[in-house]
Amino acid sequence: MFARINYSHSLIDEELTQLRKKYKLISSGILLILMSTFLLSYYGEVLTHPNQYSFSPKGDGIKNYFVFIAAIKSQDPSLEIEYMNYPYGEGLLFVDAHPALALVLASLSKPFPNLHEYGVGILNFLMIFSLLITAFILKGIFGILKVQPWLSILGAFAITLLNAQIFRMHGHFALAYGFFVPSIIYGILQIEIKGKGRFWYLYLSFLAVLYFFTHAYAGLISSVLIIIYSGIKLLSQLKDKRNLLASVYLALSGIAPVGIFYSIAKAFDKHTGRTSNPWGLFEYHADLETVFLPILGPFNPLKGKWFGPIHQTEEGWAYVGVMTIIGLLFLICRSAWYSLKNKTLSFDRFLIQDKPIRILLLTSIFVLMLSMLIPIRFGLEVIVDWFPIIKQFRSIGRFAVVFYFGSTITIIVIANDLFTYLEEKKQLLIAYFLLLFVPGLMYAESIALHEDMSHNITRSKNLFQLENNSPSFQNSIVELSDKDFQAVLILPFFCQGSENFGVIGDEQTLQLGFLSSYYLDLPLIGNASARSSIWESKNMMQLLSSGFYKKSIINEFSDSLPILVAARKIELHPNEKEIVRRSSLIYDGDDFAFYEISKEELFSETNSEEINRFQDQRDELIEKDGFLVSDTTKHFQFNDFGNPFPIDFENNSNSAISKQKQYFNLLTIEPNTLEKGNYIARFWMYNNGENYGQNQLTGIVFLQKSFEGKLNWVSITDPKESFEINGNWSLVEVPINYDQTDAKYSLVYIGDTKSEKEVYFKDFLFYDAGLEIYKIYSSKDKQFLFKNNHRVQF
Repeated sequence: MFARINYSHSLIDEELTQLRKKYKLISSGILLILMSTFLLSYYGEVLTHPNQYSFSPKGDGIKNYFVFIAAIKSQDPSLEIEYMNYPYGEGLLFVDAHPALALVLASLSKPFPNLHEYGVGILNFLMIFSLLITAFILKGIFGILKVQPWLSILGAFAITLLNAQIFRMHGHFALAYGFFVPSIIYGILQIEIKGKGRFWYLYLSFLAVLYFFTHAYAGLISSVLIIIYSGIKLLSQLKDKRNLLASVYLALSGIAPVGIFYSIAKAFDKHTGRTSNPWGLFEYHADLETVFLPILGPFNPLKGKWFGPIHQTEEGWAYVGVMTIIGLLFLICRSAWYSLKNKTLSFDRFLIQDKPIRILLLTSIFVLMLSMLIPIRFGLEVIVDWFPIIKQFRSIGRFAVVFYFGSTITIIVIANDLFTYLEEKKQLLIAYFLLLFVPGLMYAESIALHEDMSHNITRSKNLFQLENNSPSFQNSIVELSDKDFQAVLILPFFCQGSENFGVIGDEQTLQLGFLSSYYLDLPLIGNASARSSIWESKNMMQLLSSGFYKKSIINEFSDSLPILVAARKIELHPNEKEIVRRSSLIYDGDDFAFYEISKEELFSETNSEEINRFQDQRDELIEKDGFLVSDTTKHFQFNDFGNPFPIDFENNSNSAISKQKQYFNLLTIEPNTLEKGNYIARFWMYNNGENYGQNQLTGIVFLQKSFEGKLNWVSITDPKESFEINGNWSLVEVPINYDQTDAKYSLVYIGDTKSEKEVYFKDFLFYDAGLEIYKIYSSKDKQFLFKNNHRVQF
């Protein structure tokens, strides 16, 4: 009889198992239909022709396409990319190139040499397809939490589509994958609710490492989520030794990937002097408005009416939706009542019955505070110096995505608990209304996001397919493809990443640079990476210094092959024009031209030319205030800050005035003291010091005009953009159009008020733009010609 009963039970268990599998299969099919229908409706053109479009043909977008396909094209599965920052190259982990995927495809490109031609399409397809993956992972999470099947399907569908990470498809492609946070939550819940162990700890570590090698932020966000969750769990179960050990294992599964990534990054990075203090930490954080106010959608017009003009920092976009806000307010009120009733601070156990979800919500709140730099930015900035790793992740607002998923998942769980309660109370109409309304409102808010995104990502053709470029550019590539060059130099020049030396390229300049490099298979003299080497960037900028300054980079170039110069037909910097003048035209395009220049010509010294020119006109110059000038009627003033010649420009900052990095007035022009006209201010700033001069040039020079009590900024000059680098000093130039004589003008340097580092100025010259000013002096047995504050060695 007992055997018979056991047999019957086993049959029932087997039938239940089969029934669950059937329901799971059916619900998965329904979600697949919903997601497929939506994706084909909005992104069908991209999914069927992924290689035809460029989601973002400018800025980070075209750069991230370029480094990804260039890494594949190289057929070299290494953590170094030679297509950028010539002659030094750059680390693959610093260029946002999907390192893990790029390395795999680079290995496959040997048997499939044309694989790189589909690189843009691969990324485009993966970004859209990731929405489907996200939805199924969310459904898996709701399955673990035993959420009602229909609510599980609709909740996963709505949360996936409302996720603001989709806007990363405008340029930060490796962060556009919405599934990386849910996949970590899924692993945590497997351990916490299903009681599974070793495999899922390894699963979490493996995923975090994989995400690190997709994008460093994705990896760190994943690790931080695991570590904070385990920390909260640990504090809540200090007396339970068994769970204490489980919390430690969980924490280690988050800590280990950080150590693995940093060890590999350090071991394989051959570049020294990367900036350790990148700018933006106190600017690129999340705020209440980036999380709780809409970006687009039906409620967006109310934002302006209720709150006025609001700036929502894009890095902090993680809008949770009106339904989540209502749910959280309801939870806060219920939890306050629950806490007062039970005399203990806690979430309402009726609304959130599963402890792991309570810990998850609390974790997401702590991560949200981190993304908002709370409390650091409210008088506790010193914490950043205690934990310098925070500085490396300056776009801290990106961490708010954890709160998006933590809060929206919680709201679906609350809705499920309410649904169950109402169903038990036989209030079916309200129960099923709730089941549809909660995810329905989320979905309604998401539609505008995808209408906007689906339109924007199909506006531009894939420029890495030659036929999608202008006929003029196509012809240039055909004509130049059989010529040999060592590298390509783009004018206007761009070199961005070190934040200490560099200039930023505009959309057309970046396109010309990356496309020329890709099609002609040439490394690019220029850079657009994150935290690039300071001294490498200095040498790159010095390449465009005047010909009478020594260039440290000269020995890094080959003597045998010429350099290709690609110049746009726009106004160039005088030093860039000089390079074009010394080059030979080889292709004249519609809005660009290609030239070639030998290494000898590129680095030719012009000292003799300048000195001979001075000697030819010396008899015509007139002495004034210790200088020789071309016209005594024109104004000039010189300030050596009490440190007269001679000055050592090569080795140190001695004999220069030093000021802390804050407000410093360089020049004041009182009303009615000068004639109208164009003037120039030039002064030297020290560019060396700790870590190759980090933060020495990171201030800003403002030209201010004060009239009738109103102060206006006329122009802004960034010292780090100066090409004129003479050893350890950079010459900063500010053009001044003095067009209102009854106004007061001031030239002001403003540095980082949070920094204690000093900057050094020397030899300030303010003069009429039509005036030439000379002086001959000696320093350490060397003779120099002073020309409008330049130094030309005899």
